[in-house]
Amino acid sequence: MSEKQQLWQIWDNLAFARSFHSFRMALSPARMVIALIMVLMICLIGWFMDLVAAPMRSYEGKPALMQTGIEVEQSARVMFRTAEGRRRLAAEPRQALAEIERDRYNQRFRGVFFTLWHFGADRFNTATISLFRLEITDVVANIWLCGLAVVWAARFHPIFSGIYFILAAMVTCVCGGAICRTAALEFARGEKPGLVEGLGFGLKKFRGLASAPLILTGITASFALVVAAAGLIGNIPHAGELFIAITLGASLVFGLLTLLFLIGSVAGAGLIFPAIAYEGSDGQDAISRSFCYVFTCPWWMFFYTLLAAAFGTLSYLFVRLFVFALLITTYVLLELGIAGDAGSGKLARIWGRPDFFLLIGPNAGPACATESVAAFVIYATMLLVVGVIVAFVISFYFCAGTIIYALMRRKVDQVDMGRVYTALEHVSSSKDGPLHQ
Repeated sequence: MSEKQQLWQIWDNLAFARSFHSFRMALSPARMVIALIMVLMICLIGWFMDLVAAPMRSYEGKPALMQTGIEVEQSARVMFRTAEGRRRLAAEPRQALAEIERDRYNQRFRGVFFTLWHFGADRFNTATISLFRLEITDVVANIWLCGLAVVWAARFHPIFSGIYFILAAMVTCVCGGAICRTAALEFARGEKPGLVEGLGFGLKKFRGLASAPLILTGITASFALVVAAAGLIGNIPHAGELFIAITLGASLVFGLLTLLFLIGSVAGAGLIFPAIAYEGSDGQDAISRSFCYVFTCPWWMFFYTLLAAAFGTLSYLFVRLFVFALLITTYVLLELGIAGDAGSGKLARIWGRPDFFLLIGPNAGPACATESVAAFVIYATMLLVVGVIVAFVISFYFCAGTIIYALMRRKVDQVDMGRVYTALEHVSSSKDGPLHQ
């Protein structure tokens, strides 16, 4: 009996190995299609909003960054090209925001979404190159700059950003909930629900999926505003400094609450959608569970997250390598088939040679109308291929979060990983009373 208990304890400690199932689960056709729908919807929304906002964009004189009084020493392209420049910009958020706006201004008033997309793609590719060179600092700097790009959009283009990010968040809630639900059923019971069932769950639980981030943001912002209000009162001459000194204790308490909610929000963000997918609960219950798991077993949560991040990075590089091998093989075979093509012929004019770090390379320039049409179709196809890679990253993120939730629930609540909410259980619980776990 004791030997069985010891073996069970060993398996309990090694159960994290099941997190490696996230790669196989992420490649599920249904989840990949849902993630691709999510990418296409977000891109189409941004493209349409850029198209609508184009006639309304007008700049008189210098761009907005000059009107804010921010001095820029070099052009954006030079600053973002070097690792030292990226690290310097990451350490100076105000200058980074100004550089992004200048880059947009210099590029003939590109749309906001167009700027975000290309800036994020450039930073992501640069981070991949830095990862191969083991320049971890530059990888972190590029990821941080992607976050600052969102801040840039909200600061310089608040109306556009407000509408776009709300619509993008709605799409993310439905599709993210659908991926987590299908992943939970497969991980817990070995079932493989289809596309319609997954999206149906996302739409059905949309209120809970959307309310959880809003509740977290609202509570955290409320605590932070209390401290900020105390600082605002501190501007009053003479009485202000006395008020800050008297209320410092209360400010520290609200500052602590703000910090705890920030930690819980960041660390437990990946558990909220899986909690709804596993339990069929609402947003408040999902927040409660995610915070409980993060603060009850923080080191296990950190370990699972670190393991998922490392495995996810390797999985992304493998998928990217596979896609590059597919593209370059197709390109070389087509090149062999085109007579007299020596790198600057017909194929090069309509399709730039793919590279591992630049899957969509620039072409040599179409020479006629038919080549222009062919170049456009090929470019659209390459965008779809890149969208598949992005879809894999999204699918992996939600699948890994679902598995981490199951592991943390087993660690904290001692609930078997095979236990998952179903509509049948919901009907049974409503007839016979609450369903206890």
